[in-house]
Amino acid sequence: MMNGKAVSRAIRGLILTDAALHATLLSSIYDIEVLQPNNLAMFDFAKSDELTDLVQLIDNPTEYLSDDDTRIKRVLVRLSEFREKNTSKTAKLLFMFMDMIEILRLIYMY
Repeated sequence: MMNGKAVSRAIRGLILTDAALHATLLSSIYDIEVLQPNNLAMFDFAKSDELTDLVQLIDNPTEYLSDDDTRIKRVLVRLSEFREKNTSKTAKLLFMFMDMIEILRLIYMY
């Protein structure tokens, strides 16, 4: 059985892995380059209205609480289309991992 500090480290590692998967997923969807250690250039967020909406959503989440907001719907539709299009065993496993981490966040963070 793991103690509190070990559990905390394990959860932190899982959440970091999930963040890296999300960065890779968004870079694939929106055709942006993932930052590498030697490449610290800023992204051109003006390439896509959806991408600017996503950045605004992350910066100000309380402004976008309405489910009927079209900007949120565009981003969610794009994510679900990408998820449906990628049906390999590895992709399914990674999406399942991301879903499980979301459940962990709901339980652990609140």
